[in-house]
Amino acid sequence: MNIHGLYYFNAKGEVGYFDTPDDPYFLGPNKSALALSLFNTNRGVGWYFFRHQGDEGEVKIAFDKGCRAIYDATRTRVVAVGRQEPLIVWLTNAAVFAEDGKLDHVIDLPNYVEHSFDGKMTEQYPAEGFAFVESRKGKIALGVYFCFQWVQTRLYDPFARQWGEVIGVGRS
Repeated sequence: MNIHGLYYFNAKGEVGYFDTPDDPYFLGPNKSALALSLFNTNRGVGWYFFRHQGDEGEVKIAFDKGCRAIYDATRTRVVAVGRQEPLIVWLTNAAVFAEDGKLDHVIDLPNYVEHSFDGKMTEQYPAEGFAFVESRKGKIALGVYFCFQWVQTRLYDPFARQWGEVIGVGRS
């Protein structure tokens, strides 16, 4: 089975495809009217997959507000950041879905974020939720909020369920 044809949808029935892990927002120009509408009113993510029998299935997952999602390099998992009460809630507002749409697992926040402001001593800060998901060098990267307005970008392995290296820090 392989995932293909990822798309966002909204309550107005608009659909925007983003079938590339490096562009988790939309195919084509990001400033198109459809892209802007979906960015502001996104309610869920959907995709198609091939079943073992050779036929095609479709998954559509609605979120409480909006979401951002990508598939992994193997095209067998979708990682999404958003809220879907009662399963996916703030602070742990990121999850991994199998290709058939079943919830594989909710991603646990890292225990803490380490950072040094202005070259001072590195300190530990509590993680405050997930900001985004994107692909970096073919790997899943998640933004983790800390200190109210900062985001640390870290690699995440959805199969091993493990955090990897820190690849960036910035203001949200």
